[in-house]
Amino acid sequence: MPHGRGAGAPAYSGDMGIFSDSSDLPRLQHEVMVLQAQVSELARRAGIPQEELDAVQPGVPREVRDLVAQDQPIAAVRAYRRATGASLLLAKQVVDDVAEGRR
Repeated sequence: MPHGRGAGAPAYSGDMGIFSDSSDLPRLQHEVMVLQAQVSELARRAGIPQEELDAVQPGVPREVRDLVAQDQPIAAVRAYRRATGASLLLAKQVVDDVAEGRR
């Protein structure tokens, strides 16, 4: 499976998380599907039930979820940025998604 950017790879906008070349979308979707299958197989081998695996919320640290639950969105944005290095825009979108139950 390829990693990183090679020659001719599309430009990536860190703020928006968008590839400038939409022809990469099928390849990326395939890579996600492969990774999901690998995680499921590893969980099966480790004896982790699928329900427990489905409950994992990767990408959003517990501290951020706790701050959102405490109605502290600005602190949650700061915590997400500190933990991930994300842009202000992305961090706000993630915090909004958590607050609305989309993550």
